Amino acid sequence: MMFKQSRLRLPLTVYLLVATALGWLSLHLDGRFRTETGLVHTFYRETDSASIPLFRRTSRGIDLDFLEDEPSLPRRSFRVQWKGVWHLPEARLIDIYAGGDDRVVVRVDDRVVVARDAARGMHTIAERVALDAGFHRVVVRYEQYGGDFGLNVRWARAGEVPRSFESASIFPERPDAQLKANRRLATLRRVAGAVWLVPPLLFALWVGWPHALRAGRRVFQSWCDRSRLAWRRWRQEGDRPVPWSAEPTARQKRALQFLYVVVVVGFLGAVGQFYRPGTGFTYLIFFGEEFQERTLSTVEAVPHYVHRRGSFGYDGQFYAQLAVAPLLDDPGLQDALDSAPYRARRILFSWTAFALGLGQPGWVLQAYALQNVLCWVILAWLLQRWLPPARFRNFALWFACLFSHGMIVSVQRSLLEGPSMLLIVLGLLALEHRRTIVAAGIVGLSGLGRETNLLVAAALAGSGGWSARARARAFVAAGLVAVPLLLWFAYTYSVYGSLDLEGGGNLTMPLAGLWQYWESTLGELRMVGWASRARYSLLALVSLAVQAGYLIWRVDWDDHWWRVGISYCALMLLLSINVWEGYPGASTRVLLPMAFAFNVLLPQSRYFWLLFVFGNLTVVQSLADLGMPRLV
Repeated sequence: MMFKQSRLRLPLTVYLLVATALGWLSLHLDGRFRTETGLVHTFYRETDSASIPLFRRTSRGIDLDFLEDEPSLPRRSFRVQWKGVWHLPEARLIDIYAGGDDRVVVRVDDRVVVARDAARGMHTIAERVALDAGFHRVVVRYEQYGGDFGLNVRWARAGEVPRSFESASIFPERPDAQLKANRRLATLRRVAGAVWLVPPLLFALWVGWPHALRAGRRVFQSWCDRSRLAWRRWRQEGDRPVPWSAEPTARQKRALQFLYVVVVVGFLGAVGQFYRPGTGFTYLIFFGEEFQERTLSTVEAVPHYVHRRGSFGYDGQFYAQLAVAPLLDDPGLQDALDSAPYRARRILFSWTAFALGLGQPGWVLQAYALQNVLCWVILAWLLQRWLPPARFRNFALWFACLFSHGMIVSVQRSLLEGPSMLLIVLGLLALEHRRTIVAAGIVGLSGLGRETNLLVAAALAGSGGWSARARARAFVAAGLVAVPLLLWFAYTYSVYGSLDLEGGGNLTMPLAGLWQYWESTLGELRMVGWASRARYSLLALVSLAVQAGYLIWRVDWDDHWWRVGISYCALMLLLSINVWEGYPGASTRVLLPMAFAFNVLLPQSRYFWLLFVFGNLTVVQSLADLGMPRLV
């Protein structure tokens, strides 16, 4: 061993000397010869062209993350402009992407390439343009009129994955001769970094590869064996739901029950802050001023909170108006909704609000605003079947389900995911009581709330075994799952002559949207750092990855929750960037059943606390959004 260590001493010394010398040389030359990169970034207090700029400086990224670092800047009404030159090494067809809340205009060589506002939709849009090799003038202008703010400006070679504008290719002014120097310096920096990283990695790979290969084979073989055993047991014996049932002491149970009650009371208190005198809880529906002129006359006549100063509102405002006209018989719906066929497909929770409000428009709006809160409370009670007040682990998982980001956003903006989750839980409860037909009816009904709720039908597969009688029952169950949505589709088509089945382009090729979102999130963090709002996107991505990874690893065909969770894992791979984009975007809502399945199944894991923390990182943002102390 001593002989081997002495043989390593000389190569290690040479490695440290060369790496240190290259690192020092790179820093020294950067300081002397590197040309400033980035765009001229100007911030105006108001949106009109006559306003005086508050500051002008060079920025290496086109985003609004600087607002997080400077709380004194206005957030409801302002204008930002980025201006400079962009260098392309070769002539190409380029896709320019732009999205934001509110108006975004991108000019290249004094020509408007993209102009995005509410009239064109809330999603990121792209335009293709042919650009020659060399320098091009770029101007990006963003205008904020109120409500939430957000900006997404990227580019891509035609048909490829969008990316941020690299800081090395954008300049405040045309650099001309200095461009070659910048490229050489960038190459030197990469070489210096590689010299530091590559030798240790190669050494670690050389030493550890045989052990890693053997361990990987053992892990993969174990997973295959467990998968085969679980599949065989499921085919032979049918479902065997086994809820956790350890008995706590009376004192432990009282203490945990008190914690459960405290959380429910605290949640209701947090929701109370959204009450406004005169308009009640309609603040939660997020009616936007930009859509006010198109609002149904029956809704306009009822007092309701409107988010002012150019806000476009949120999706709940469309479903709330459907609740006032649940049979689609109001001719004003076509104009009031952003896409009447698309919104009308998801009619169920508009019907429930109409019923709870007894058909009175004022009561219907209040019912629609509060039905998410009611569903949250019922879920808090039902989840105790799987996560009873028996030990603190169960309380932590119960809390993580109810305060997952998708659940809280659904409550805060009166969306469809909270009520959908309640129907999913009720369907699984019916399955555990061997009521397959009842469960199928609940799943079919839930499809009228969101089409993706029908993925829960995976839990029905094989329920009750594989006998002839069980197969006949499965056939009836399949009809109950599919028929309600098909009938409503037929009615919707008869009213509007369209179903808008594209759904805003929410699905794409497997992994394409997820990869694109990972790339954009990490790119923003590299440019701005942890202060960027992209940190919330990273937390969501890590949580969803841990949830999906755990469900894939824990193969259990017998378990209804696992089958639901693995179905949403498959859906996660197909989601497009339109669903992912945001801080975080709609993905935490769309994949909410996967988060519930992960937490319900987790008590059996040996690595409980590690998986629990990393699988529920979005709870941090949920608590912040509800007005509780910010932890990140």
